[in-house]
This record gives sequence, C-alpha cells and structure tokens, in this order.
Amino acid sequence: MAAVPHALTIASVEAKTLRTLIVKDYGIILRFRKGLIVVDRKSGDKCKVPLSAVDQILLLTGGILVSSKLMRIASRNGIEIVILDSRGNPCARLVPPYHTRTVMTKRLQYEAYNNEKGVELAKAFVMGKILNQSGLLKYLARNRSNIEVKERIYRDAIEVESFVELVREVNASRIESVRMKLMGIEAEAAKVYWRCIASILPSELNFPGRVQESNDVFNKLLNYGYGVLKSYVWRAILLAGLDPYAGLLHADRSGRPSLVLDLMEEFRQPVVDRTLIALTSTNLKLVLNSLEEDGRIKKEVRARIVTEIVKRMNTNVRYEMGKVPLERAVLRQARRIARYLRGQENYRPYVERW
Repeated sequence: MAAVPHALTIASVEAKTLRTLIVKDYGIILRFRKGLIVVDRKSGDKCKVPLSAVDQILLLTGGILVSSKLMRIASRNGIEIVILDSRGNPCARLVPPYHTRTVMTKRLQYEAYNNEKGVELAKAFVMGKILNQSGLLKYLARNRSNIEVKERIYRDAIEVESFVELVREVNASRIESVRMKLMGIEAEAAKVYWRCIASILPSELNFPGRVQESNDVFNKLLNYGYGVLKSYVWRAILLAGLDPYAGLLHADRSGRPSLVLDLMEEFRQPVVDRTLIALTSTNLKLVLNSLEEDGRIKKEVRARIVTEIVKRMNTNVRYEMGKVPLERAVLRQARRIARYLRGQENYRPYVERW
C-alpha cells in the first residue's frame, strides 16, 4: 500500500476496533477498485487503502468527491461515510439500509416515553454523566503535585458526586413530569464541574466555564469534539435498532437526535473532555492558535481533534468483566438500552474506571 498523504489519517488498523479513514483536505477523490479504496489528489499523489481495513470514512471539509461505486460498496460492507460540518456535527451520513429494519425495539422505545422505563433511563443517563464528571476530576487531582490544589479538586469532585443522590430520589411514571427536575440537577452538578475545570486549565485560555455559544477557543474545541462524539453515538444507536430522534432526557424537537444526545451524556468526559484537557497540557501552543480570524477552527486542528478522539475511542477500557475498546463500550451501551426496553436486563450507565 502506498504511503498515506498528509491529507489523510488512517486511525487504528487493529482487529476488533473501529478503523476510521479521515479525509481533511479539498480536492480529494475517493474511488473503489479491486477491493481497494483509491485516494487521488489534484497534485497527483495517490494511495490505496484495503476496504477491509476501514469501518468508517469521515469527511472533514468540502471539495471531496466520493464515487457512487464506492458508496454502493461501502453500504454493502457496513461502512459508514460521514460528513462533518465546521463545528464537528455530522450533517450527512451514508448508512446501510439494514440499520433501520427493526420494528419491535422502536415500538418499545416510543412506549417508554409514557412509562417508568423512560424515567429510569433518563435518570441513568444523568447519573452516568455526573459520576464521570466526578471521576475525571479525581483523575486530574491525582496528577497534581500541589497538595492544596489536589485537595481542592478532590473536594469539588465529591461535591459533584453528591448530586447523584438527588437523581436517585426522583420518581415518576412519565418522563415528562420530571424531565426539568433531572435537567436542573444535571445543570447544578455541571456548574461545580466546569468551575473546577476552569481553575485547572491554563490561564492563557481565558476559559469562562462551559458556554456553548462562547467565542473562546476551548469552548469551540469542546463543541467540535462533542460533534465528533455524536457521530459515534449515532452509529451505535442505529446498530442497536433504536430511533435516534426519540429521546427521553432530551425533549423531542424537529431534526434533533434526542436519544443520541441522551446516550452522549455518559461519554462526554471519558471521550472529549479528557482528550482536550490532555491536548492543552501537551500542546498548548496548538490550542491557543486553533482559530482562524473569522473564529472557525483551523482545518489542521479539526483533523487533530478527530484523530485524537479516534485514538481515544480505540483505547481499551474496563467494561463489565473484561476490557474492550471504548468505541465498543458505546455500542454495548446502546444495545443495553435496547435490551432494557425489551425487558431482558436492567440498564446501568457507563462509568469510566478512572
């Protein structure tokens, strides 16, 4: 196989992990020929990637052409082609048609909106997020040499964790009657968490705390990272036979993948927050110079974030009685939702073992 040009990243070619082909530059043409994905550039550079080495193709920019033959072959082989916008959100995806064949699971999912199962799932999503926020803070505290700072971070972690008990006390027969209460508890825990993160990050970032529409660089990187995470969770939801738009914790809204957002809550800290905080520690200069003059994230920084998140997704984590790649844990959680809806097992949120 020819050397991969700098416009491409092939993230993870290990067995049993999600192998992702990341395309980041304009003017690239992707074709299929004799079992290979052929990558052509206007400059004449070319490389060939075995179809069997790829599970997902991520397109990070415009000006990329994908042949209809490659799209057909990819669909037949269960390979997703996902287009991300400048904020990291999946704006289009090509998925195999068999992802939407299930019926019974979806019916039970819709029914959960009006019964106790919907409430229990929503509570689990919130508890998972809060426990992972607390866990990440404890993890960050362990790496601090200053005893006073270490103790302060640990106190914040304990305070965040205390909100779990408030979630457990919530009881109702329909999610509609307690959604705002659960979201309120989640918001209060998040205030403590992000206040602590702001105190940990380098002062040069001027991070004001988590504000989705803020123009500061770290909030913009978080937005992009969460968009990439959304693509992974969306894929898992589809593979589990669930409807991505019928959520529980997040209310229905036209075009909003509410169930994707629900399950994302369990993975924001293990996948995105941890990755970006580490990036600020190892390459602060890159982070500080991430934005174009118009406020958009630079193309090479977007590619770096995607690459780091893909690496994180392919990292083995402890799950149940063994270890699996984090990407596999996302899929197993989606399937756990489906089994819970079918009455086959209880649902437990994913909590990273930091």
